[in-house]
Amino acid sequence: MKDSEGASVFQTLFEFAPDALLVVGADGRIIHANAQTERLLGYSPEELIGESIELLVPEGFRAAHQGHRNAFAAERRARTMGSGLELFARRKDGSQVPVDIQLSPLETPEGMLVLSVIRDITERKKAERALDQSRLEMQGILDNSPTVIYLKDLEGRFITINRRFEQLFGVSREALIGKTDYDVFAKEIADRFRANDLRVVAGKKPMEFEEVAPHPDGPHTYISVKFPITDSKGGLQSIGGVSMDITERKRAQEALLLEVTNTLVAQLDIRQLLAAISAGLRQVVRFDSAALALYDPERKNLRIQTLTPPFEEQGGKESDELSLEDSPPGWAFTRREPVVLNRMGDERFDAKLLGRWIRLGLKSACFLPVVSHSKPLGALAVFRREERPFDQKEAQFLRQFALQVGVAVENALTFHHVEELREKLEEEKRYLEEELRTEYDFEDIIGASRERTFWPRKGSLHRSPQSEDRKAGAGRPRHALSRRSGRHSSGAPAQASAGLAGKRVRAAWQHSDHLRGRPPYSRDQPEPGANGPRKAVSQRPLLPSEGFSHRRASAARAG
Repeated sequence: MKDSEGASVFQTLFEFAPDALLVVGADGRIIHANAQTERLLGYSPEELIGESIELLVPEGFRAAHQGHRNAFAAERRARTMGSGLELFARRKDGSQVPVDIQLSPLETPEGMLVLSVIRDITERKKAERALDQSRLEMQGILDNSPTVIYLKDLEGRFITINRRFEQLFGVSREALIGKTDYDVFAKEIADRFRANDLRVVAGKKPMEFEEVAPHPDGPHTYISVKFPITDSKGGLQSIGGVSMDITERKRAQEALLLEVTNTLVAQLDIRQLLAAISAGLRQVVRFDSAALALYDPERKNLRIQTLTPPFEEQGGKESDELSLEDSPPGWAFTRREPVVLNRMGDERFDAKLLGRWIRLGLKSACFLPVVSHSKPLGALAVFRREERPFDQKEAQFLRQFALQVGVAVENALTFHHVEELREKLEEEKRYLEEELRTEYDFEDIIGASRERTFWPRKGSLHRSPQSEDRKAGAGRPRHALSRRSGRHSSGAPAQASAGLAGKRVRAAWQHSDHLRGRPPYSRDQPEPGANGPRKAVSQRPLLPSEGFSHRRASAARAG
């Protein structure tokens, strides 16, 4: 290319360049200026040619500018003017415009010249100021937030933190930037934080964690929401985190759970327990309907125990029984894990059952296993009339509540069983007492007169008619538990009973003689009477039904 052609090309580029271009001589005078200079600074090229370059420098910087110009002439290398500084050019009207200036030396036959490229950065400065303002506003929001907020790179190094982080953990933002959790917390705590960060990186989605951090007054519990931050191309760039201190809330929940537990375990009547479960459940979570399904070992299914409507309105045996295989409560019972339904259309479960719940207006539900001492008892079902899912915190709190329900249900069932046994024992005790009164009337035995009236008839002894009357009374009806059931008037059982009865009668008579100061009576000797000796009685032992009461004997003598 000829020199003339090169000069023509240079002149074309010079005139149509998007930035203002100036060619300045070694003495600081302007030699050339393009059309963009007039648009930027208000001076036409003709007005600028021959003028000192300091004409375009704000008055407060002109003296310093001459020194910088001389230094560049000695250095002779292309560079950015005022690197890292904000530069302004003075317009013809005296106003100032922010500019970016690039300086390049030009070697010519006439000597060294300097090409100045002046770019208007007004819009860029506006954008930077807006960005700075946005950052300040965002930092203000972060610093005034009661939660702990932080930003880390993918290696776990802190990019920024908020003021709450500084206050709680005693570290400044400037000191922490570039550091990791291992520079602030103990290794075992930092390990858990880092593991959660890596789960967010691997999952590429927001996740919620319950984390524990040390405080001067002891460990505090935080709910931390950690999320990935991507660049404009979707690439993972950093990890953000927001951690809320829930220590007081957790303590309040634990206190509430303890209060509810005390109320539940105090209810030993199963009906009162169901009412207490319903009342306690309303204290821990918002819901529209609830039921308790208890396991029936005989039918091998779950039976619904009503806690709230609309279950009490259903009626019918079919609606009260739930399968273990294809019902959500059955899954919670067998798997011992919560089952959450955000909509009543899950293909894993019985469509008829879900349809019945839909007709009742129920749209979402959470089912919790009811367990006590590792023994599954049933499932707790909690429903809502809106498609609002039960979140992880609600499900976890409900699970703790269901564990307390399990303890209370087991207590109530145990108490009910003990009461049944006690009533059964009391009934058997009444039967035995009645049996003793029926078979061995000790009042008659002890209070009976020793005098018996016998008369001979055809070589045999006969008892008085009263004895026969008493004997006839021994045929009273017997209870099913009576030991006399199945006995007969003759045979070995009757003889054994008679022998036992005779021994008890003799013991009773001897005791009666002792109380009355008489010598012991022996059946082997005749008993003296008022009118002389009587004949000895038969050696056969007397049965209780063969005796007289003292009153009857006296009445017989008086007659």
